[in-house]
Amino acid sequence: MTITETRTPSIEALIAIHGARRVLFAAVLAMLRGSGRRQLLVVPVHDAHLRRDIGLPPVHAPPPPPGARPW
Repeated sequence: MTITETRTPSIEALIAIHGARRVLFAAVLAMLRGSGRRQLLVVPVHDAHLRRDIGLPPVHAPPPPPGARPW
């Protein structure tokens, strides 16, 4: 069985290999880019009984759509 070890190069080694400007530019881009994963907002839909049990106000039905000619 062979144990392999992965080491992350130090910042000094990266600067020595690639140069300070390129390392700084890559670091700034990595910070601005973020992780790339976006979390979706999931709104749970509960029935009236469950909402009342957990202390939430009842959900009112949306108002009816306006008629074709309200005047």
